Amino acid sequence: MNQLFDNIENSFKHRSLKDLKKLRFIFKYLFSQRMVFWAKFFFKLAIRIHFPVKWIVKPTVFNYFCAGETLDEAAVTAEKLYRFKVQSILDYAAEESANIQSAQHVLQQLIKVINFSSNKEFIAFTVFKPSALCKVEVLKKKSKGESLSDEEKKEYEFFLYCIDSLCSKAYENKIPILIDAEYVSFQDIVDKVAFEMMLKYNKEKAIVYNTLQMYRKDRLQYLKNIYQIAARENIYLGIKLVRGAYLEQERIWAKQARQVSPVFDSKEETDNSYNAALRFCLENINRIAVFSGTHNEESNLKMIEWMQELGIAKNDIRIFSSQLYGMSDHITFNLAYEGYNVAKYIPFGEVKITIPYLLRRAEENKSIGNQISRELMLINKAIQLRNKQ
Repeated sequence: MNQLFDNIENSFKHRSLKDLKKLRFIFKYLFSQRMVFWAKFFFKLAIRIHFPVKWIVKPTVFNYFCAGETLDEAAVTAEKLYRFKVQSILDYAAEESANIQSAQHVLQQLIKVINFSSNKEFIAFTVFKPSALCKVEVLKKKSKGESLSDEEKKEYEFFLYCIDSLCSKAYENKIPILIDAEYVSFQDIVDKVAFEMMLKYNKEKAIVYNTLQMYRKDRLQYLKNIYQIAARENIYLGIKLVRGAYLEQERIWAKQARQVSPVFDSKEETDNSYNAALRFCLENINRIAVFSGTHNEESNLKMIEWMQELGIAKNDIRIFSSQLYGMSDHITFNLAYEGYNVAKYIPFGEVKITIPYLLRRAEENKSIGNQISRELMLINKAIQLRNKQ
């Protein structure tokens, strides 16, 4: 680990010794491959038969990877983090929509978050997941260019209304908004709508950000292509870079569809793709605002190195690094201590709606080689340090 991220005291100042011991238990036992497999099975079944699970989830993973069930509870956590120069992204963690009624509820919650975030120094961005605002099957059909039924047309029109309402509200409140990435099977329509929103709202600066999952083989070229269009249209690109959240599912989808896998075969290729995209954004910072969403130490170090090389100030508002709440605190808090812009993703929402989010994150962490062992090592070091004090 690079020396910059070695400061364990800075990394866990915001956690009590009791919290650290509970986190150690969660990473050691609840994020094992076997536990993640059985948890997915149990919670899907529990949701289907309406079995109460809040009493299991809330005292464990929910309390350490989500910031509460309400906006007010999440705001308390965000203000606490800001004492350590870490800003926040309040993420109402709804995932896939069931119908227009559920999408309406999500839209109302997201509007509340945007209004609340206005003029709050401790909040850097707002965010939403497109599939929380429209049924996945409708988005898939639209991405393929298939015709929609009358009911599906209503759902898609409401989806467009939701997206524009959120981006308009973000523009009005001068708070950037992140559009999360989705599966390859319907990312095309998300890309199309996201770029339309950039054309509309990114004329003075980047307000709308689209997310590029850099484990996809086509994303670096896509970034370069939309940069050329943005330059021609004289707008600013908002780009959120991530490695990707659906690796195994995308490979299964490609196999079933008898298509070439859209994702790289190796982690090294994904790393190279991510770093190349980050470098491209920094080299074109006068047109691109970049949100680097990664737990990878090397990519964060390269960001620092390239910013210095290109003469970009540490606190340039067009550049943010971000990590998930409860993960990679050694990166987040040490970057903040050094004066870089950092924002934690702070999920919140009723326990039942956050379960898909929590399972997805557990699955994602399981697929990242040494993520869990690294977190355990750091937490153990922090506990040992506290015990000596």
